[in-house]
Amino acid sequence: MQQPIILRTDAELNMGVSVMTELTAMARIVTAEDDRPETIVRCAPEADIIFTCYAPITAEVINAALKLRGIVKYGVGVDSIDLKAASARGIPVVHCPDYGTGTVADQAFALLMALARKITQIDRGMRKGGWLWPEPKFLGTELGNKIMGIVGLGRIGSAMAQRALGFGMKVLVHDPYVENETLVFATLDELVERADFLSLHCVLTPETRGMITAERLRRMKHTAIIVNVSRGALIDQDALVEALKNGEIAGAGLDVFVEEPLSVDHPLYSFDNVVCSPHFAFYTREAFERLERQCCDKIRALLEGKMPPDLKNREILPDDDSHLRTEGDINLSEHRQQWQENHLDVATHELLDRDARVFIHQSLSTPCLNTITGCEGIYLIDSQGRRLMDFHGNSVHQVGFGHPRVIEAVKNQLDELSFCPRRYTNRPAVDLAEKLAALAPGALNKVLLTPSGTGAIGIAMKIARYITGRHKTVSMTDSFHGASLDAISIGGEALVRDGLGPLLPGCFHVPWPKTEKDADAIEKILIEQKDIGAVIAEPMRCTTVERPHDAYWQRVRKLCDEHGALLVFDEIPLALGRTGKMFCCEHFGVTPDILVIGKGLGGAIMPLAAVIVREDFDILQDRALGHYTHEKSPVASAAALATIAVIEEEGLLEHTRTLGAEALEIMAAVKSRHSVVADIRGLGLALAMEIGDDSADSILYHCLSNGLSFKVSAGNVLTLTPPLVITSEQLTEAFQIVESALS
Repeated sequence: MQQPIILRTDAELNMGVSVMTELTAMARIVTAEDDRPETIVRCAPEADIIFTCYAPITAEVINAALKLRGIVKYGVGVDSIDLKAASARGIPVVHCPDYGTGTVADQAFALLMALARKITQIDRGMRKGGWLWPEPKFLGTELGNKIMGIVGLGRIGSAMAQRALGFGMKVLVHDPYVENETLVFATLDELVERADFLSLHCVLTPETRGMITAERLRRMKHTAIIVNVSRGALIDQDALVEALKNGEIAGAGLDVFVEEPLSVDHPLYSFDNVVCSPHFAFYTREAFERLERQCCDKIRALLEGKMPPDLKNREILPDDDSHLRTEGDINLSEHRQQWQENHLDVATHELLDRDARVFIHQSLSTPCLNTITGCEGIYLIDSQGRRLMDFHGNSVHQVGFGHPRVIEAVKNQLDELSFCPRRYTNRPAVDLAEKLAALAPGALNKVLLTPSGTGAIGIAMKIARYITGRHKTVSMTDSFHGASLDAISIGGEALVRDGLGPLLPGCFHVPWPKTEKDADAIEKILIEQKDIGAVIAEPMRCTTVERPHDAYWQRVRKLCDEHGALLVFDEIPLALGRTGKMFCCEHFGVTPDILVIGKGLGGAIMPLAAVIVREDFDILQDRALGHYTHEKSPVASAAALATIAVIEEEGLLEHTRTLGAEALEIMAAVKSRHSVVADIRGLGLALAMEIGDDSADSILYHCLSNGLSFKVSAGNVLTLTPPLVITSEQLTEAFQIVESALS
């Protein structure tokens, strides 16, 4: 097989030198002899990857690269790449927006400090004439209480704001595309007039090119200093020279210029109050190592046919990715990328980068949204101290996070018995099994514990095969029952099953039902196949909170009995009070043959699930159904017993029914005021608001900015599942945040 080719431009930079061993192991490196467009066009036809920094990657280059799989920018700005031409061919362009965030902000602040305290003038004076004595031309200015004007509050602008605040400065921001409740915003003209220091951190677009005009320079304070580490063309450079010559501003710190390299006779060099660096703001040892590593990882991903993070031309992604969103919002969202750029600090980005380097990437977790340092009650606490009401919680937080009673039970059990091998038993595990048997509906009274819901589904499928002697199943299209190979065979989500080749045979799927008549689809399969072993389904779809008519499940129960199939209910996210009853199936009076529960069973602390079956199914003593290492975990069992005690003794079932009714009233009022809300649904505190257009993702990130986290399902459903311990006041506050986003 022919080795892929990486075409490397900007030979003088020797890009990838620190990771060259890895790069040469995955591809052959070809370096263009110079960066003229015609040279790159000549080298492009065999290139699989173009690895570039400053060189012009024109439409001609892109169209000449017939094998091209992707373009990797060695840095942040992509104005040297024809994005439109790349998108026209579906070529991903990826960059490294956060490798040097703190580094560049440090350089901007260093330029500012050098000018404020006239460091370079003093240094040159000492070198030329020896010791200096204080005189007016060396008189500096303090930073405290001065106004730092920041244009562009992206990653670097935010880092600059942090540094300014650390020096006791007042921060004033201009960025029409960002919301930030902790900083003061102003128009560009107001910012220019008020700032003592003006620092530019926006991207170069037709809108921003030449934004610092001669007129705006004249309106600045004559004591003001301007710093630019972004793009030279943001400033009218000729006007800047005139402003410095006329004393209209006090100085300029420049790392970028309209034309680079800057000519040796450029008039900017003639001013003592100008500090220049040759586009070196990114250049530290640590930033260099991060940049090289990130570029290497992105090249590897593209060569492996994967989409790396930090895609610049996101329009090449399929317009309709709702098939990827049934289980939840995915991490490919443009809104997510924008939210992260606007709301996360440097330390958070660094931890997210570390996470992305060591964890396997998948669409619902890594690369992650944010980092958290605490959780309590209904709240998550992120690493910047923001408190988020969590209406997602991966459905584990029925009793909230860190419930004192659950914490105490876990701590006490750790002191008493921390682990139990599977050939032994222990009192907490037996107590839990007895409690679950007592709570379960009908004749379900035999229990098997597992450390995961997916594992419990696998056990349920095995039991169904053993009991009926049949391997075929019926389940729902787009359902989710776990991510293991057996679970995705009965599940229907494209997100977890596409591209995996053959799955388990005999897995039939029917559309999600609404009315009793929809059971005809199951009846047809039962009659035609004659050997269906089990119908496996959620009694209510937890992601979109869709509940079929009660008569539907009553008819399915009857059909299973008539055709010798078992009915298996997956209540992993629904059981333990989420719907206002201990088990969702109690709402319509149907008892399954096998009931699977999990998630909240561990009290939002321990991973734990359970399979509960009829006693007459306990006939498999000579088989190993699921003898997990942590099957009868005493610690997890103690957490589960405490969780159930909290639900019962704190009256959470009745509380959930009361607040669920209150929530439906609030949502109905919201729907009446906002036509974009197409439908509202709820059972207990399993709530959903269906959005009639494609704005659900932007609504989510608006809410995240204002203290509310939830999941978007099926691309347009706000799935709202708060902890059952939430108060009426907190519920009202949450819906006020949602309505603000809708507005």
